[in-house]
Amino acid sequence: MGLCRGDEAKEVLVRDYWINPLAHLYLLGKQVKRCCCGDLLSKEYYLMICVKKSDKNIRKPIYVGGTCAGKLFNLSGAPTHMYFNPFATVGNETTSRTSGGHEGDIKIEPLNKEIREAIFLLCMDWDQPPGIPTSNILAMINRAPSRRLADHYVKAVNTIIGKDSRRRKLQDIIEGLRVIEKRIRHFRFPEMKAVINSIGLSDNIG
Repeated sequence: MGLCRGDEAKEVLVRDYWINPLAHLYLLGKQVKRCCCGDLLSKEYYLMICVKKSDKNIRKPIYVGGTCAGKLFNLSGAPTHMYFNPFATVGNETTSRTSGGHEGDIKIEPLNKEIREAIFLLCMDWDQPPGIPTSNILAMINRAPSRRLADHYVKAVNTIIGKDSRRRKLQDIIEGLRVIEKRIRHFRFPEMKAVINSIGLSDNIG
């Protein structure tokens, strides 16, 4: 999958790939990323995963600026409501879904919300898109946001946090992000911590 510059290239992309928007994010500090069209992103961008229609095992992350995102949303019919925004006000999160031509709001289960937030906060700090394991977890949350994930997914994310190169807890990682960008809100993970304690894991949340 090459550069996606111009309307024709985007039409080819949508023809060959499912477009799954994952997050609405912002460049932090000296981060540099390029849009799917090849232009440098200025500040605000979307993270999307493109899944090849002929082989679902082929997945490509792309970063998309506002103009290109609008075109891809229109062409693909992908939902425009982003699941994660680090600067959003804490509250009851819902996601818009289309069913039978009608929009409906489905509440995101609290544990799923925490898992999703933990994954994206790691992606922001590590400056990389979700890997295959975390992409699969996010896909499950997107498909059924109100269905609570099994405890072993908490264990998986807790293990991934433990791989931080500086051996930081998740809350330490968040504080580091807040030094760079003060608008990042406070995050709490009571559901994840309860699962971690109940199955006797070493707590990497903090």
